[in-house]
Amino acid sequence: MVFAFVLACATNEEVEADAPLAAADVVVVGAGPAGLAAAWEAAERGRSVLVVDLADNPGGTALWGEAYTFAAGTEVQEALGVVDSPDAAAAEWYEITGVEADSSAWVARYLAAAPTEVIGWLLDLGVVFDNVLEDPDAGSVARLHHPEGGGAGLLAPLIDARKPDELWMATAVTGLRVDDTGRVVGVATGDGASASGWIEGTATVLATGGFLQDKERVVELVPSLAGLDDVYLAAGDNARGDGLQWGEDLGAATGPLERIGFYADGVPSYVEGEEHGAAKVGSLSLAVIVGDDGQRFFDESRFGSFRAGREMVDSHGGDAWAVFDSAGAAYITFADLEFTPDAVTLEGLVSRGSNAFVADDLASLAEATGLPPDTLAATVDRYNGFFGAERVDLDLGKNLEQSAPLLTPPFYAVRLVAAAAKNFGGLSTGDNGEILDEGGEPIAGLYGAGELVGMAGGDIGGWGFGGSIGACLYSARVAGAAAASP
Repeated sequence: MVFAFVLACATNEEVEADAPLAAADVVVVGAGPAGLAAAWEAAERGRSVLVVDLADNPGGTALWGEAYTFAAGTEVQEALGVVDSPDAAAAEWYEITGVEADSSAWVARYLAAAPTEVIGWLLDLGVVFDNVLEDPDAGSVARLHHPEGGGAGLLAPLIDARKPDELWMATAVTGLRVDDTGRVVGVATGDGASASGWIEGTATVLATGGFLQDKERVVELVPSLAGLDDVYLAAGDNARGDGLQWGEDLGAATGPLERIGFYADGVPSYVEGEEHGAAKVGSLSLAVIVGDDGQRFFDESRFGSFRAGREMVDSHGGDAWAVFDSAGAAYITFADLEFTPDAVTLEGLVSRGSNAFVADDLASLAEATGLPPDTLAATVDRYNGFFGAERVDLDLGKNLEQSAPLLTPPFYAVRLVAAAAKNFGGLSTGDNGEILDEGGEPIAGLYGAGELVGMAGGDIGGWGFGGSIGACLYSARVAGAAAASP
């Protein structure tokens, strides 16, 4: 009889070894992209799998997103006439992410494998890529592969590959089951909403996602956010950090957890149920974006990038002001977070009088926002001067072709906030996705994939990169294959 322990809520609780509720060769915790890819890989190698998730349906938050997938040198790019390669992406990795490509061995591994082991694999599964897009978070050429149907289209074959009895949805995992040798032998389940007990697994793959709903941890890791009235999120509700905590409880090592990807192009939502989220603002190229000092600090046309988010967090405490005139107001849009019938609007923001203001002149606008009036006026005047015959932004190099000077009152100011979106640091793994302890040794029977491991390896992306679902899928395939090995 095996004597076992259950880790739950950061404590070790001895329990009598009892019969499991179910057993599989590979137990996967998490039914998002990483969990589904790990399960697919293990099953393809002839292993029985069980995927366990707290949500009611598989797919995770990626199911509702566009699921752009980063890859360089693919057959999809070639068909569209895009010249690219893994080496070209590696050469731009610092510009994209703020860290060199050799900062983690997983960067070169992913870039080399993505054309065949991610994009090629998905094509073989029947996923159709209808476009490849350029983006500041992906470098100088089009690398973001868009699946037809977005996240639903990308995940459909992975979900369809699982039999109903292989998906234990609406099932809470409360910790890891560990035998008296220290080997992980499954997971404990049950919180009153699902069956209490445990599920036995020869190997366990954690694909539980990020930890950004743990706001205390986020502020501890990124102290500059402490001055915000709230930590705003663009992460899923289940990004609670459970898997991270379980790993840490077992002595797992972590990569740089402070490497959190922030979106800067959002305004605090006032839609019921979304008060801690940031509704994405569109057409910011028509605005002048300033910090509390009233000065521009980042190219507004690239304000949707992770790099802008990190700049806002590190240098401006996590917020800024987008200033535009009435002509720009006609184009500014707000994308709702959860596709609810209600939506954030400029009029709605202004009427609440805290995150948006309107005034007939810049001096009055500065008074309403607390910005220094003389500096704001000088910033806007200098910016307007760039729209002369040469149309050159001498300060930040912004492409002014899709922009215009701020001339027509009334003038608006909308408060932008950094929203924590993705984890690019997490539990450290070895070459085969095995979770490592602080001494660099594998924790027997335990593997990790996806955002839990910072997309791949515990550290792959600095401040982040677009299309990181590709790295999630790759790390999951690696972990799933290793978990399925004898």
